Amino acid sequence: MKLYLIFLTVILVGCDAVQEKSGVVLNSETRIPLERVAISKYEQEDSTNSLTNSIYSDADGKFQYRSIGWSNSFELFFKKEGFRI
Repeated sequence: MKLYLIFLTVILVGCDAVQEKSGVVLNSETRIPLERVAISKYEQEDSTNSLTNSIYSDADGKFQYRSIGWSNSFELFFKKEGFRI
């Protein structure tokens, strides 16, 4: 039974993909970098909290999002008080 559980774990881990996106968040009117913008990935699997693993842009508006998922394709959502997307 232990051999079966170890094999199953290896298969599940092997299907995961590293998801990574990076960039700079800018004010569309002034082109000034925006600090502390919340950046999240939509998670269909989590029905109680569909936006998980939030990160924030730095003082220069830069961000780097890394996650593990089932696909290399994913969407990021951006949120900052006083701004609309």
